[in-house]
Amino acid sequence: MKRFISTVETLSKASAWLAVFGLFSLSAMITVATLSRYFINRPILGIDEISGYLNLLIGMLAVAYTLNEGRHVQVDMLTQHLSKKTRDILGIITTVLALVLVAQLLRSGLYSWLSLLAAGERADTVLMTPLAIPYGLMLFGWVLLVLAMVVYLIKRIDSLRHSEEEAASK
Repeated sequence: MKRFISTVETLSKASAWLAVFGLFSLSAMITVATLSRYFINRPILGIDEISGYLNLLIGMLAVAYTLNEGRHVQVDMLTQHLSKKTRDILGIITTVLALVLVAQLLRSGLYSWLSLLAAGERADTVLMTPLAIPYGLMLFGWVLLVLAMVVYLIKRIDSLRHSEEEAASK
């Protein structure tokens, strides 16, 4: 189990670094495109399309790492007043519900991706990017998120088990 958790955490960190690289690439591309348009009055074709794909890449690759680090947005107005055990139980329940939703998104995304791959559909843009590429990026992000959610569940259940053992030993 420790090996699985370690592997998922390593994948999450690697994907976060790819997201950081994507963010710097996006910033550089937009800067160059803006300067090109301003100084030589020539826009760089395809920058808008690439920017959209990079935004997708950044968001989808960072989500699993964000979950692993416990940095997702949380509304804890009510839960901060609960005991640790109750927070852990609530965390397990909400994570299972979220996992069901994300698994459904993953299933739908896989179906869409396979359809686009088989049809060879392309974007109606300058670059005519195969649509399977951005859908594949999204699918990869959902897979990473599912794995991160499973690790989160394992850690919550382990935390709950340890708190029960501590209570029993007292």
